[in-house]
Amino acid sequence: MASALNPRPRVRGRAATAAWWFAALAAIGYLVTMVVSGALPRQRQLVRFEANGLMRTAPEAVTRVDLERRGRQVTLVRGSDGRWQALPASAPATAPEAGAQAQAAAGAHGAGAAAAGAEGGATAPQAGPRADGTETVSDAVAVKLTMAVQLMHTAAPIRRLEGATLTSNSTAQFGLADGSLAIRLWTAPSTSTPLLAVRFGAHNPEDTAQYMALDGRDGLYLMSRFVGAEWNAVATSVLPP
Repeated sequence: MASALNPRPRVRGRAATAAWWFAALAAIGYLVTMVVSGALPRQRQLVRFEANGLMRTAPEAVTRVDLERRGRQVTLVRGSDGRWQALPASAPATAPEAGAQAQAAAGAHGAGAAAAGAEGGATAPQAGPRADGTETVSDAVAVKLTMAVQLMHTAAPIRRLEGATLTSNSTAQFGLADGSLAIRLWTAPSTSTPLLAVRFGAHNPEDTAQYMALDGRDGLYLMSRFVGAEWNAVATSVLPP
């Protein structure tokens, strides 16, 4: 009876509803303005990714990879079609000559793929020996190699051991003897100096990381062991027994 005679509660409810709709419309208008003006606020939890690996160059620029372990060596080149091929075992060891052969093989492989496509019924090149002496690696190995190259660009070292000058004793201590896995990455076939030259050593006592030495840089690096694991898997697949 009292509520029927007193309309104030109903008026207050309408006022609250109107205020809510006004706030909602104002928020929508603000977002629309931000979208149109391109001034959307950046969320703090969305941190921009920055590669902190040992190789600053983009991994797509690497066109040649040398792998060596216990006196056995293989050179892998990226063809113009993006596929990886292994040069024949008789490839010259000097950098300029090997680079020239790598460039020729990559060009020939790309031209062959383009010709096959022009004839129709083109299929992806199969793994195995090719007429030019190169050998297209399997898709599984190519995926691991691409990932291994990318990790050199994105994976940051855990630690850098300053002043750790390598001597005959320290190379054995850190597992960096001549028989350990060594890799060299190249961007231009004609250059005489690789973009990055790395030798992988032993794991740390906790077995969570691996020692690495870089040509031309002092000290040692401690890198997460999954980086070396990728390179070891590639080397095991492509290096001659």
